Amino acid sequence: MLRTASIAALLALAVPAGARAAEPTAAPAPGDRPAPAPAAKAKTARARRVDINTATRAELRTLPGVGETEAKQIVAGRPWKTKADLVTRGVLTEGRYASIRNRITLTLPANPRAKE
Repeated sequence: MLRTASIAALLALAVPAGARAAEPTAAPAPGDRPAPAPAAKAKTARARRVDINTATRAELRTLPGVGETEAKQIVAGRPWKTKADLVTRGVLTEGRYASIRNRITLTLPANPRAKE
């Protein structure tokens, strides 16, 4: 009996107060992924932007509010100097532009007349 009490006392000293035995955790379900870090989300969002000066009509149609007609007008109106030109030239309404302005980008074409 004395030996059992001594072992219990030693264990009490060895384990800090409030510490518990590790509880088993549930394994994540197949297909569950942890949420991406904020920086990864930003990188993904930038990667999904559509360049209005280089995108195909199919890529342009992935934007909300941009159908075949608008995609053809965007392609025909190239090169665009600013994203807002989509509104000033009458391709998109202010509302449609507001809904996609953060999902589009543009690359200005190289100036062919520039001296090398």
